[in-house]
Amino acid sequence: CDNFEIAFKSLKKYSIFSKVEIFDGSAKFSILGINFDIKDKLDFENIYCMVKTTDQLNFIIIKKNNNHNLLNQILCALPIENKIILRGEYYWLFHLIKCGIAIIGKENSKKYLPQIFNLDALGGLSFNKGCYTGQEVIARTKYRGKVKRRCIPFKTISRIQVSRKDEIKNNKDICNSENEIIGTILNYTFNPNKKNSYIYGFMIIKSFDELQSEDQKLKIKLSENESLEITQLELPYSILI
Repeated sequence: CDNFEIAFKSLKKYSIFSKVEIFDGSAKFSILGINFDIKDKLDFENIYCMVKTTDQLNFIIIKKNNNHNLLNQILCALPIENKIILRGEYYWLFHLIKCGIAIIGKENSKKYLPQIFNLDALGGLSFNKGCYTGQEVIARTKYRGKVKRRCIPFKTISRIQVSRKDEIKNNKDICNSENEIIGTILNYTFNPNKKNSYIYGFMIIKSFDELQSEDQKLKIKLSENESLEITQLELPYSILI
C-alpha cells in the first residue's frame, strides 16, 4: 500500500504512550482479501481475513469485544477446503467499488474529509469519541455544515482497450455536457483478462445535490476531441445528507 509510510509515521508517534512496539512487518506478513459466499457458514459479527506468512496461509477470525466494540482476539478458523486462486489488485478494486468502499492512496491522503469517502454512511466514523485527528472539523461538518462532495461509483458506457489504461491514469477529470469539470476519478479498475473492458471506478463529485437533481451526461475527457461517456452506479447504502 502506498499509504504505508504515512500511516507508519503517524502511529509511531503514539507508541511512546503504551507498552507496544510498532514495526514494519510487510516482509513477513501480508493480508489477502477473500471473495467467496460465506452466507450461512460464518458469523457476520466477526471479521474474517486471510493472513499469509512466509511459510503458510492462515484463515483468521478477528472477534469483536461486545463491551468495547474493539478487535481484541485473533483465532485460527475454518480449514480452507477449496482451491485458492490469487487475483491481482484490479479484481479486488472491482469488488470494493461494488461494495461502495473507496481506496485512499498516497496522492489523496490528508486532502479530503472522511465524509467525502462516505465513511459516515459506512460506519467508519465516530461522532461520540473525542480527541482524534480532525475530530473537530469532522464533527462541525456533520452538525453545522453539509457534505457537498461525495464518492460515487461509475461505469463507462462503452468498452475501452485495456492497453489504453494509462490514458485514464493521466486524465482523471469528470466533465458534464457543457465540458465543465465537476469531479475527479479517485479509483478505477477493469478486467485485465480481456483486451476490451468496461472501466469501473469511483469519482469525487463536487456537488452531490446537483448530480442528483439533474440527469447529467458525464464523461471522462481524454483529449480535446475524445472522451469516454460514463454512467453513475447506485451505492449499496444510503448517503447521509
